[in-house]
Amino acid sequence: MSIPKKSETFTPFFVADRQASLRILSGLDIPDGKRIGIMTHANTFRPFKDALSKFPCFDQNNCGVVDGPCPYDGDITLCEKGTRLRDNRVIICDSGVFQRKGCKIEYSDLFDEYERMGVDYGIIIDVLKDKGATLISAKKAMDEYLKKPRPFNLIGVAQGTTPEEYLDCYKRLQDLNYKNIAIGGMLRRKEKSARYVAVRNESVLKEILSTIRDYDSNGWLFALGCYSPKRHSTFLQYSIFGSDYKGWIFQYSGSSPKRGNKKSQKKRFREVRSFIEEQVLSRSQTYRIGPKLLIIPCSKRKIEADKPIQAIQLYDGPLYHIIRKYVHDFSNADGMDIAILSAKYGLINPMKRISPYDQRMDKRTAIELQKSCDRNLQKMHAKKGYKQITVNLGNDYLLAMEDALGSLEGVDIEFIGGRMGERISKVKEWILS
Repeated sequence: MSIPKKSETFTPFFVADRQASLRILSGLDIPDGKRIGIMTHANTFRPFKDALSKFPCFDQNNCGVVDGPCPYDGDITLCEKGTRLRDNRVIICDSGVFQRKGCKIEYSDLFDEYERMGVDYGIIIDVLKDKGATLISAKKAMDEYLKKPRPFNLIGVAQGTTPEEYLDCYKRLQDLNYKNIAIGGMLRRKEKSARYVAVRNESVLKEILSTIRDYDSNGWLFALGCYSPKRHSTFLQYSIFGSDYKGWIFQYSGSSPKRGNKKSQKKRFREVRSFIEEQVLSRSQTYRIGPKLLIIPCSKRKIEADKPIQAIQLYDGPLYHIIRKYVHDFSNADGMDIAILSAKYGLINPMKRISPYDQRMDKRTAIELQKSCDRNLQKMHAKKGYKQITVNLGNDYLLAMEDALGSLEGVDIEFIGGRMGERISKVKEWILS
């Protein structure tokens, strides 16, 4: 497949080492302009490796793409959904060094295995939190990689114990001619288990990414084992190529279906796919040249609250229901900013804590708010440099923003009109675009 450049997209990766996982992923409906990644390791069994190399068409009798026998006799060119999935997936494989068996083969054999699996990227053998040992391994890997042409891209891994060590390791990997570098060692081990299950420190992760990005704003960077929907905006913010995720496979209700219970298994597969499509693929994967802003009105309907709460949670109209369904980070840190025009508080950040109130937006109120709205929008624009502003406001609300919008230069301003249902639909398109 054609590997996307760093500047084009962020890719969520789903850890898979069993054919059932591939069957779930092969049934995804990939939206236009989106892609998925598969992360696996070299210690998987041969049937899985064979299936991965043919993904998504690896079982004509029980195809995950159509949830049944293949109607095209294995010809993926006749299957629109399968073709879209094949053309919009990226596969990365690691050595399996952190699995129970570890990695005990030489690089020549490991790289041959990567080739047989048909992966797009192969990862070196790194040593947890040990910069020196990881760099020694990285040199051996690059020496072997350069001996002959390989069909996959080699990924070096930066390890360390402090942001400064990670940055030094990153620089030395570049000196070794690594173009693709991952950040490792960010997970903590579950007690009495070989599994690594959670990011050990959120602030340290951000500090490491920030330190590397301050040095190199354009380098290809992967965050190993760190993905979750709540970090999606963080990875967009730091221009991360991708990050992998184990927890996706457990996003279903009830207990695991018993072996042979096909009805329960299909229900589980549908639930997991719905989670991925609604909570992961619904989010933007695109790095924007400049951030965009959506301005929305407050709503008459509010939840009951006896103390100040975030505005995005206080308002409870249908527009807010759809926004909260598809947007999961309201910090305005991922280039998709939202501002709320309140009849009482003016133009505010969605995370601003406000108290419940009962006040309508009329012409008198709108005129009174004009100066403060102009001032607040100018501050936001000076900080972010918006290229596009989308305005979803009624007439009285527009009057409050008249001066503010009229004073902006070099910004593409789009006004959303129509009935409530149409406006909500257009806001959803804005979020998903």
